Amino acid sequence: MSDVPQLTDAKRKLLEKYLGGSGPGRAEAQIQIPPRPSKSFAPLSFPQEQVWLHSQLAPAGLPVYNETLTIHRHGPLNVSAVRRSLTEIVRRHEIWRTTFDVIDLQPVQIVHPPATDFEMPIVDLRKVIESSRQKDAMRLASDEARRPFDLKAGPLLRAILVQHSDNEYRLFMTFHQLIFDGVTAYQVFLPEFISIYEAFVQNRPVPLPEPGVQYADYAVWQKSRLNTESLSSQLDYWRRTLAGTPQSLDWPQDRPRPPVQTHRGEILNAALPNDLVSHLKTLGQAERTSLFMTLVAGLGALLHRYTGQDDLILGTPTAGRSMPQLEHALGYFLNFLPLRIDLSGNPTFRETLGRVRNTVFDALSCDDVPFTTLVEKLRPAADPSRNPFFQVAISLEPAITFAASGWSATQSDVPTGASKLDLYIDVDETPNGIAGPVAYNPDIFDAGTIARLVGHWRTLLGAAVADPDRKISELPILTPGERHQVVTGPVLASAGQPSIHDLFSEQCSRKPNAVALTHNGINFTFSQVEDRSDGLAGYLTALGVLPQARVAVCAERSLATIVALLAILKIGATYVPLDPNHPAERLNFLLQDAQPAVLLTQRKLARKFSDQPLKQVLLDEGWESNLPAGSAAATSIDPDQAAYLIYTSGSTGVPRGVLGTHRAAINRFAWMWERFPFQPGEVCCHKTN
Repeated sequence: MSDVPQLTDAKRKLLEKYLGGSGPGRAEAQIQIPPRPSKSFAPLSFPQEQVWLHSQLAPAGLPVYNETLTIHRHGPLNVSAVRRSLTEIVRRHEIWRTTFDVIDLQPVQIVHPPATDFEMPIVDLRKVIESSRQKDAMRLASDEARRPFDLKAGPLLRAILVQHSDNEYRLFMTFHQLIFDGVTAYQVFLPEFISIYEAFVQNRPVPLPEPGVQYADYAVWQKSRLNTESLSSQLDYWRRTLAGTPQSLDWPQDRPRPPVQTHRGEILNAALPNDLVSHLKTLGQAERTSLFMTLVAGLGALLHRYTGQDDLILGTPTAGRSMPQLEHALGYFLNFLPLRIDLSGNPTFRETLGRVRNTVFDALSCDDVPFTTLVEKLRPAADPSRNPFFQVAISLEPAITFAASGWSATQSDVPTGASKLDLYIDVDETPNGIAGPVAYNPDIFDAGTIARLVGHWRTLLGAAVADPDRKISELPILTPGERHQVVTGPVLASAGQPSIHDLFSEQCSRKPNAVALTHNGINFTFSQVEDRSDGLAGYLTALGVLPQARVAVCAERSLATIVALLAILKIGATYVPLDPNHPAERLNFLLQDAQPAVLLTQRKLARKFSDQPLKQVLLDEGWESNLPAGSAAATSIDPDQAAYLIYTSGSTGVPRGVLGTHRAAINRFAWMWERFPFQPGEVCCHKTN
């Protein structure tokens, strides 16, 4: 077992509090929040300011900050008592009858008198065919969740009660995040709602004391207490921690990132089975880490595998309720923290856990700094296409126990059509394991991509608990189905083990006069392309290019680039594509890193490589006439031999080269041909290089 770093007394107390289930934060029992002096209106809290500002900037009509909560009732339900209970909760908590406006150029919250009755439409689905009821209910709930709120007019919460059967109900609630968060849902609202409901059903008075503090009181107090001076030491920590951070995750996307965040969103449900969660907890106890920390370590390790980045940031919300007075207050208290995870040196999963544990503790000890203040003071590079500091976030709500039987609840399970980040994993601990929605932006990712990510996360975590001393680069991520597909993948109907260029030659032998390429209105047959590539292959061999050497190509799209690719493969070399539109600095770096034997380029591009001491072959017009006649000697190609070397963008650091084999490319082709069979005259637009 690796050594556990020594914890300071403060961190040890924080650890005990965190693992004890009371959540992060420091109880400030000696400080009291006084009632605000003016009841007319109040400033926004720091968390509210961020939400309000982004709400103004979000695309019109897109409910980016709509939050959902579904209360499930298994058993008889007194509808009148439900309505009365919601009316009473809105009376008790000012924040749920608050609207937002701008006064003297400043956003403010305005508290309204309580209403006498809570508006709650009721939909009875008992006459609908049973197999369609769940689908119809979710459609109704989603329609409600996708409807924007008017922050000035209010109200900022809605509810619709759907009856599935005589003893099955769903109360679908939609809130604007300015008045609601997950802690509000599970730790305050649901216990109050059930307690008040049970009292009304039994004709008893409300058994709860009046709230000790209202949210607007907290906002006034927070603004008067927290300032740059009081937060200076914590700000210093964040300056050190976030200095030189990567601006983004360089991970595979299904579509190019829009230049401005679209905030469109879809959800996919994720689940980790109970036996895996039990093993994760056992490992966490041994390493003095919480279940949340173990999940973060697994997600960080997976994203490292996806991106090759040793330095990445994940976001996570904290409850923001460090004072006992706030434990029973409704409202939006969450504060997001950037967790910078160091995965350098290919650590074991156990070592990764230790690093994540220290990162989380340090971040929690400095969580008084509002996220808006972090952005304001640290000024990350402005990029309207991304969230500052992190684009992926994860949160875990602990298991809850309801005081009365027959009740359960799920949060964020109704799609709103919006997403705040590229990816947000928002899961709950349940009696059956861990489950919850994964929100993602469909303008960037396909649903299948996110489903695979969740499956890879589950596989990696299972391997980690089985062998925590294994390097994170060695932890398997493929699901059983994917492993089966890899092992028993498509088999090509050709003898032996072909290479990429063998497939082209086979097609040439079948249809030598068929059109293979069209460029600038001129057609080239398979035999013409084959002859030219044979000639260039022979020329490269005469230059001394050996099998498995690397040959770089930097040329504009033309017949020459395709011929060059085939020629390189035919002599058993590795193709290294260079984009002629990239700056000379990047191109020269790639050449120095790849160390190719020859560079194939064009005269107008050659000046970019004037400082490079390597042989250049120009592929300008008429280059074919300089090639020797005949073909290069046949070269035996191992299907696992490298076919190409492609570099990442390097947007998060140094570009990294990724080798692709003949076998991998051919398997991809075979899958495409089987999945999307071509018909004569059809054209395929490849999204891959």
